[in-house]
Amino acid sequence: MRENLLSPEATRQRHVGRSPHPERIDPETLESEYALLTRPGMVDIQLDLFHDYRTNVASYPKWQAYLRDVQPPSLGDVGAPPRALNGDNGPRRRRDA
Repeated sequence: MRENLLSPEATRQRHVGRSPHPERIDPETLESEYALLTRPGMVDIQLDLFHDYRTNVASYPKWQAYLRDVQPPSLGDVGAPPRALNGDNGPRRRRDA
């Protein structure tokens, strides 16, 4: 996983994915991310975050309840969902925030 996270192709895939218009992705974005990820110690930080992410989904109901109950000021994009999300979660995000 360490090698894949830090490969130029993995960096490209995170941004381009299955985009119908990969030519619209600024190559400088990929180069900047790759440069940041290859700094000393960054791979360990990223792997720790990746490993910890497995607990996030179980926490969603708690975070959503907080947002509904407290209604803190927030700024969010409720447009087209990122490819990593399943379905259109816009209405739910608007309700919870």
